[in-house]
Amino acid sequence: MGQFQRSAAIAAVLFTAMPIPKAAAEGSGTKQATAACCLGDDNTSQLKGIGLGQENPSAPDLSVDPRWRVHGFTRDGISYFQVNDAMGRVQLIIGTLDGLFWALPAGETSDQVVLPPQRVADVDAMDRSEVYRHPAFTLVRYRKGGGAVWSVEHPGTER
Repeated sequence: MGQFQRSAAIAAVLFTAMPIPKAAAEGSGTKQATAACCLGDDNTSQLKGIGLGQENPSAPDLSVDPRWRVHGFTRDGISYFQVNDAMGRVQLIIGTLDGLFWALPAGETSDQVVLPPQRVADVDAMDRSEVYRHPAFTLVRYRKGGGAVWSVEHPGTER
C-alpha cells in the first residue's frame, strides 16, 4: 500500500469517528445498534451516533468494572468503544467492523493495545480486569507494576 493510499485509509477511519451535528443525526433515519452491557440490567443499551472523543459523552456507561467508563458509538456500520478513566479522560478508542479491530490514535495513555489475532504474553504474571463484555469480544486490562496492557479478546480465548 502506497503512502497516499495509507493516508486516505487513515483519513477515512478518522472521518467516520468524527461527531456529527445532532440535527444531522436525527434526520439520517438510521437505526442505532444494540450491544450487551452491564450486569444487573437488561444487558442491552443503545450505541450513540455522536460524542466520540468527548470526556463525558452522553452515551451510557457500558463497563462491567466501576473504575472505568466504556461508551459505545456507531456510525456507518462501524462500532467504536471509548474507554474513559474515573476522571473522564479518554484512555483509548477501539473500532470494530465485521470482526476486525483497530485502535484509534486517541487518549491520554501510553498503554499498549493488543488486538486479535495477537494475544498478551505472560498474562500469568499480570492482574486481569475485565472492563467490557460484548457477545463478540471482551475488553480486558492487564496490569503489572506501573504498566498496563489493554486487550481485545474473543470469547473462549480468555486465560
